[in-house]
Amino acid sequence: MPTVGELSKEAAYGAEVIPVELAYLARNLRNYWELSAGAIGIRGNESHLRGYHRSRRWILESKWCTNRTYSTTENAGNKTGGNSNWVSAIDVTLPLSKLLPACQRLDIEVRAGRLEKVAEWYGNLNGDTRVDGYNNIANHPATSDNSHLWHLHISFVRSHANDNHEDMFTILTGRGWTSPTPTPAPSNPPSLEWTEEAMRNLPELRMGMTGMHVRTAQGLLNARGFRTDIDGVFGPDMRAKTLDLQRQYGAEHVDGTWGPETWPIALLGQDIN
Repeated sequence: MPTVGELSKEAAYGAEVIPVELAYLARNLRNYWELSAGAIGIRGNESHLRGYHRSRRWILESKWCTNRTYSTTENAGNKTGGNSNWVSAIDVTLPLSKLLPACQRLDIEVRAGRLEKVAEWYGNLNGDTRVDGYNNIANHPATSDNSHLWHLHISFVRSHANDNHEDMFTILTGRGWTSPTPTPAPSNPPSLEWTEEAMRNLPELRMGMTGMHVRTAQGLLNARGFRTDIDGVFGPDMRAKTLDLQRQYGAEHVDGTWGPETWPIALLGQDIN
């Protein structure tokens, strides 16, 4: 994985632009939900080496890109539409009490064909451990990695990234939104055996570690109401919030590390043991 310094040496990286209307959407959501600056992301960092968080120009030119077709070939809007330097996705980290209804409203509107500017979305509809989503270009349900259990990802067709997004603000916040159809009913929770198997594949995390699994844990802490920066670095604040999480949910081992007891507490709100 490249560093930010290595990425910044390429002209395509420095030329990336957040569309004005997408920036307005982020600002308005942040103010409405009183979120920290780190709770909403648009432009990708060193972990984003493909897709809508990067510009089309970057994807086609950068030596670091891992997939030059995804988000640049699906339709005319992605191939040539808009400004080639625009990034066209937004991530919003929310507590589950706000994340689930936001995802439900978005899913209703996308499936009803009222948001053709949306290319895809990923998030969580019902609070289980499976990521929900929809590929709106291919018109079928989709899923993604488990970081989307605690944050909502929306990709816009590149030609529509700078559209007016007041409709998206209304849908995500629910302010002034009227449901045209019933909200999807929660599905049955996964079996205990499935959950136990999933937990076995998650690494143990402790202070000083970095990486995407740390970011996932930080996102889960935020979703449970223990606010901490989502920067991929397991520092003192994350350890303190982990201790708070363990105490609140009655963990047997209150040690500030993430292992087979803390992961299910954060994911499910309960211990699987």
